Amino acid sequence: MISKRLEKAITIQETSTNFNDLYIDSVNESDKAVYVTVKSSNSDEEYYVSLIYDLWRCSCSDFYHNGLHKEDGSFLCKHIIATILHLGGCE
Repeated sequence: MISKRLEKAITIQETSTNFNDLYIDSVNESDKAVYVTVKSSNSDEEYYVSLIYDLWRCSCSDFYHNGLHKEDGSFLCKHIIATILHLGGCE
């Protein structure tokens, strides 16, 4: 059974117009930083997703309440999952 979070992430990812301002930068020789603005799947809100030093972050309330205070990297909101899926499709 697919989780609701993954289901929503797939819905976001399938609409490439939900991804704006995608920016990939080198932090150092081996690490990359990713910054992307992701539109909400059910409103006009935008969320800021970043990957720096292998740690994902998102400005959404789901990440704030369920992920920010957990062990680093142990929680991925639907916006982060959608970004990962989107980046995987770009390669």
